Amino acid sequence: MRGGATISFWRVCAALIILFCAVAQGATGPELAQVLNSRYASSLQACAVTLPAFNCVGVLVKPLALDHDTPFWAHDAVATSVGSEGFAYLRAGPRTVPLAGPIGFVLSDGFEAIAAGKPYEVLCAYPIDPVVAIGRADYGCAPQATAATLQDYSSCAALGVLDAADWLRHFHEQDNQPSRQCSFSAQAAQPFMASIGANQALQPPATSAPVMRIRNWDAAMPAQLAVSAVFYDITATGALSGAQRDQLAWFQATGEWLPVLRFQRDEPNGRVFGFELGDQLYRGYGIAAALNARYQALESTCQDARPAFYCNGVLVRAAEASTSFHAWNPSPNSVSRNGVSFTYLRADSRVAKLAGTAGFVFRESAAPVAFPVTLRCAYPANAGTSGIPDSCRAFCDSAGITTGEAWRARYAGNPGSSCAFRPAIDAFALSLQVRAFFSSTDWNEIIIGAWPQDIPTQLPLEAFFYSGAGLNNARFMQRDYTTVTGRHLPLVALDLAAPGGQVFSYAPADQVVRGTLLQSPVPRARREK
Repeated sequence: MRGGATISFWRVCAALIILFCAVAQGATGPELAQVLNSRYASSLQACAVTLPAFNCVGVLVKPLALDHDTPFWAHDAVATSVGSEGFAYLRAGPRTVPLAGPIGFVLSDGFEAIAAGKPYEVLCAYPIDPVVAIGRADYGCAPQATAATLQDYSSCAALGVLDAADWLRHFHEQDNQPSRQCSFSAQAAQPFMASIGANQALQPPATSAPVMRIRNWDAAMPAQLAVSAVFYDITATGALSGAQRDQLAWFQATGEWLPVLRFQRDEPNGRVFGFELGDQLYRGYGIAAALNARYQALESTCQDARPAFYCNGVLVRAAEASTSFHAWNPSPNSVSRNGVSFTYLRADSRVAKLAGTAGFVFRESAAPVAFPVTLRCAYPANAGTSGIPDSCRAFCDSAGITTGEAWRARYAGNPGSSCAFRPAIDAFALSLQVRAFFSSTDWNEIIIGAWPQDIPTQLPLEAFFYSGAGLNNARFMQRDYTTVTGRHLPLVALDLAAPGGQVFSYAPADQVVRGTLLQSPVPRARREK
């Protein structure tokens, strides 16, 4: 570090604001969004009396192209050539402009970076994006080489441009060409604020936020870069998947999870940054843990005196992956017989094989959702319901079958022809118990009433799953869901032979993110009922 940005100087500053920094560094995703929104809204013009505002207020972001093909912290050819990267400086003002890319990352403010032991050097500040090209002089801070000192690479002062009015005059003299503008110093509060003032006063209005040039970091050591989050523009198609790709890349390179933040520059209440748990790839760990907990819970009655499926066990549906329909929509056959076939998994269900290797998982029936589905009946084995007019045959209790022995006497030799068990406490429990009377460990069949087409966000969808060779098909379903809804559902692995009841597991590398290559879905031998 050089001049006013020497490490020793910054350490002194960091010591003065250590309490402030500690709050930001330990922030959760929602807290970080709140901190960034507070900084965005601040009108402070200096930090610690004389230091430039970017050290404590405003937000530094690096916008990126949706399909950038290198790790987001890597330097491109231009940055490598000039020795610096451009960051947009965002803060509230009468004018807002779109960013140069729909995704990107957020840099910690100067004080926070120093407190974390990850200082960076801001070389200069431009009122608008100069569109730096390969070979631009003075670390990208000047149109051509100047008499810049080792302490300050900015170019405006040497031209007699000292404030916003001077800059506007000089800019007009340069035919309003962004590449010919001069840059302000980023070492003191006044010239830095002049860059902000010039941006706001420019006529016609500026088409970019102010841009700061920051000296290149060691891209081989990403953990030393003061990144606090990745973000995506909520209005841009495919942006969430792009941000998740960057979140995953950072995790794979550093072992640390960055939060994915939502970005909406024109949010009317100033909440330009937001956090949603469902956007985070690491959420999958919690989903897998919750599924395993339900799998191992064996109570036949929930605490609210409802049947087990309201609170434990896991409902999964082996589904088809296809470009012709969405996996979560009931098939015409399912609609005609008012029944979509699921399997109920629990540690005591004796199910070791499913009807397919990819599909989706429903939440427990007590979970609050926009469209609660109805469990109509349960069969202890695959009942072949696709060939009957109503998915639920006559209920067992109507034929006097209310005990395991009564069921065994009639159906043990052909469990697929079983009567249907009601969705009541004792009857549903009995549908699991009678599986002990036959040797097959193939799937049971739980009938859920058909729901309307094309309502994925209203359904109790919790995850997609795969087993064996089903990863590609499950990824296809996951990507289809994100494409249709703009939301993310985790993809979990299911291994019914896993020890300790840990049948569900989560791997970040399994998830579909921007750029994940998929093969065409492999059709099953038959369409799931």
